Amino acid sequence: MRFPDSLFQNISFPCPGCDSDDAPPGGRGFCPACTAKLHIYPDDMLFCPGCGGPHDGALAVCSQCLAEPVRLWQSAAAVFPYYGFGKKLIREFKFANRPEFARPFGALLAQAVSRSNFCPDVLVPVPLHFSSFWRRSYNQAELLAKVCGRELDIPVISALRRIHAGTKQAKLGRRERHVLKKSFLCVKPDKLKGCRVMLIDDVLTTGATLSAAAGVLWACGISELAVAVAARTPAFGAMTQ
Repeated sequence: MRFPDSLFQNISFPCPGCDSDDAPPGGRGFCPACTAKLHIYPDDMLFCPGCGGPHDGALAVCSQCLAEPVRLWQSAAAVFPYYGFGKKLIREFKFANRPEFARPFGALLAQAVSRSNFCPDVLVPVPLHFSSFWRRSYNQAELLAKVCGRELDIPVISALRRIHAGTKQAKLGRRERHVLKKSFLCVKPDKLKGCRVMLIDDVLTTGATLSAAAGVLWACGISELAVAVAARTPAFGAMTQ
């Protein structure tokens, strides 16, 4: 049984980033100090359609995306760079049994999706292999998608299944990250055909995992595709710890 969000909207929760009492009510965000340390991308920034991060040139995508295979989506949205404090919180969210981070991260992700020019019919989270889900007990991408979907009134469909566990992305080199084809299977193609789909994940590094999932979605007959992530790995040297 899930209680409606309205029951909690006026209840004060400590900031999930520092436990201070200065967070917005309802657990929907971080305190001002933690928010500042996330370095959230400003609304007036020029965004790269390939990754949702800063667009640093005059070409169609940023220099990081140019170094990767052609993106299989039309646009991308990201909330903050994956480094420093933001990286620490994302890793706690994924590996330290902190599912409560889904609420503030998902609310921020909804804002990023809203400022994009893409209007999805459905949100599809990137799945975990069952062995990873068994160890973690939750899929962080699915939690993000559900919060984002509630914020924007967009349905969430867990239409993909991961059929190969593989090695943890953090341990893979650039070349190995692109050997991910045939890692996903679409289990609900009838619910996606003709839809404008937004693929949801926590972090975009090279985009290899999202590309593997995107290829499967296109085979389901979707009409358009975008991606949205909480964090985007910044260019080497662009930021320091």
